Formats: sequence, structure tokens, C-alpha cells
Amino acid sequence: MLVDKFGRQILHLRISVTVACNYACIYCHREGELGFKKADELKPYEIYLIAKAASELDIRKFKLTGGEPLLRDDIVEIVNLLNSLRPLDLALTTNGYFLSEYAYKLREVGLRRVNVSIPSLRREVYREITGVDGLEKTLKGVEAAIDAGFNPVKINYVLLRGFNEDEFWDFI
Repeated sequence: MLVDKFGRQILHLRISVTVACNYACIYCHREGELGFKKADELKPYEIYLIAKAASELDIRKFKLTGGEPLLRDDIVEIVNLLNSLRPLDLALTTNGYFLSEYAYKLREVGLRRVNVSIPSLRREVYREITGVDGLEKTLKGVEAAIDAGFNPVKINYVLLRGFNEDEFWDFI
């Protein structure tokens, strides 16, 4: 069992599978992206070994993040390997741009939850915040995730003064 300095059991492991991202969101910390080389990414089996060690310490919930996890062409393999550990929860956070291409495959190999970041429902504002004209493709990704059986599909919405605060109630 792994505990923090306050004696609380740690139950979750966030695994950043890449720092690469196809977006340039104005609110993003872009942690580690400078000088990034794909060769520096952990291989699927290395990610599995880390998660296996964590599961031996009773960590049973894994969340895959990035960058953008769906930029990994081996993301389905990674999810499949992690699912073999029989976690209580296996989730992925994405900007949704490539989700329609991956939703069914990810569900098939054991992904249980998807969180999609959508900073605006207005195309122009979405593009201004993310640097990408991707709202339509992201919404199709959300639909594909629902069709694939993800329930619920969670939406991450970052409230930004001067950009999207007037849309807050549209997300509720």
C-alpha cells in the first residue's frame, strides 16, 4: 500500500503517455514539450511495468493523459496492456480530435472512461483558445465515444474570462 505524507492511501495513477499535442491551448502549461523527441517516450511495455508495480501497491485506477494520448499510434496496445492488470478504473483524457478514429478500438480493449476537453461550443472561440479549427471533429469524437458505449463521456471545460465565460451554462 502506498500512502501520502498525510497517511492517505494513494489509489490513482496518472500516466502521461506523451508530451506531444496537436493543439496549442492558451491555458496549457505545455509541460515538457520543449525539446521533445518521440524516442524519449516510454514504450508500451515500460508503461505496463510501471502500472504493474503500482498495482502491486494497491493502486487500481489509472488515467492516461498527455499531451494528447491519441497521438500515440500504439495507444490501443497501451490500453490493452494496462487492462490486463484488471484495474478498477481505466480512463483517458483527450482533446477529442482523433477520438472518432479510436473510440471503438479503445472500448474493445478495456478503456472504461473518456474525458474530452472542450473549451467552447463556438467554432471561432474554440479555434482562438486551442489554435486548431477542430470543434466539429471533436464533437464527432464525443458522439463516437457515446456510440462505442462510454457512459458517461465527461467533458472538461476550462472557464476563461474574456473568451468563453458566457457559455458556462451551455455546458451544465
